[in-house]
Amino acid sequence: MRLFRRAWHRYGSLGLEASRFAVAGVVCFALEYAALFLLAGPLGVQYLVANGVAFTASVILNYWMSVAWVFDGAKDSGHIVRAAFVAVSIVGLGINQVLLWALVSGLGMRLVVAKVLVSGVVLVWNYVGKRRVMVGDG
Repeated sequence: MRLFRRAWHRYGSLGLEASRFAVAGVVCFALEYAALFLLAGPLGVQYLVANGVAFTASVILNYWMSVAWVFDGAKDSGHIVRAAFVAVSIVGLGINQVLLWALVSGLGMRLVVAKVLVSGVVLVWNYVGKRRVMVGDG
């Protein structure tokens, strides 16, 4: 029984955290996707510029959700943790931009499809990187 409790404490809370991260990710993805297609579509902003703006808005919401809800103990994070979170996000933006450019401009893929594929790759980077930053392990 004791082993079960330890396992639940370690992995059960990780499952809850991963579930919360997924919910936050869906909310942030919806914001990012809507902003991208509003900017790149009706407003006529070049797709990589629109993607950068949309990604940045999503990161701001994601930071707030991560601190307030996803990662236990993140509320006490200091300036170094915030700077590391921003650094992980900047790398994520770089991955996002390069892959989006390669798929859309390089391979001629539709922006709608490319954004979904790229977001899947960046999701893995964001979870691993931000978890390490916010709670110190991964």
